[in-house]
Amino acid sequence: MKRTLTLSIAAMAVLAGSAIHAQPAQREARPAAEQSREQVLAHADQMFERMDANSDGRVDQADREAHQRTRFDRRDADNNGALSFAEVQGSQERGRERTAEARGDGAQEPKRGDRRRGSGGKGGMGGMGGMHNKANSADANKDGAISREEFRSAALARFDRADANSDGTVTAEERGAQREQMRGQHRGDGQADQAR
Repeated sequence: MKRTLTLSIAAMAVLAGSAIHAQPAQREARPAAEQSREQVLAHADQMFERMDANSDGRVDQADREAHQRTRFDRRDADNNGALSFAEVQGSQERGRERTAEARGDGAQEPKRGDRRRGSGGKGGMGGMGGMHNKANSADANKDGAISREEFRSAALARFDRADANSDGTVTAEERGAQREQMRGQHRGDGQADQAR
């Protein structure tokens, strides 16, 4: 149970850290070429609101379970409490269509297996070990939940690391440099995992 909670919080912490690296989605626009601290905080607040399913000011196991239930219910087209192969396939196809529509180019997103091949089969982010480390840093008081302030602090810490010249604005070039640095770190994590 504790490991599940840690991993779910880890996934949420990864989202907190990605505030300045937001990918295009059906509800969100592509981030501006430059982002200020205020924009990052506003984005972090929006993300926190979406993740705090029960609006208790904390992101924890209860929120994860609520989001899982919502995703399950959305996939369970016949509302029988079980997912059939056809329901899962249909849900995945609808997701690819939404992604292609949001991208505006009509191209479909690569299938999950295609993305994994380039990251050592771990799905990116250095596998679960990388997410676990991010959770530890976001949950500053180690109480098993992430508060709004902890969430905002994690987003700002990532912003500050990307803001190479400390001018209060992260440019596309600074984001790219940070992304490359993170890829290098994750490749190193993956190599260390494979050596174990």
